[in-house]
Amino acid sequence: MMIKNPLIFNKEITNKKQRPFLVDKEEYPFKSNWYEKDGTSMHYIDEGEGIPIVLAHGNPE
Repeated sequence: MMIKNPLIFNKEITNKKQRPFLVDKEEYPFKSNWYEKDGTSMHYIDEGEGIPIVLAHGNPE
C-alpha cells in the first residue's frame, strides 16, 4: 500500500521503501529498517543498547 506524501525515514539512506503508516516523528523518532526475502518485506526498528528483544504480534484470531 502506497500512501500520499509518505515519510521515508530509513536508517539506510539509499532505501526508498516507505512505511505503510503515518506517525508523528516526535512520538515515534525511530528510523526504519527493512528485512526482505523472497519478495516479502518486514519493517522493524533497531534502537538502544543491551540484550536484543524481539516483539512480534499476530492476527487477533
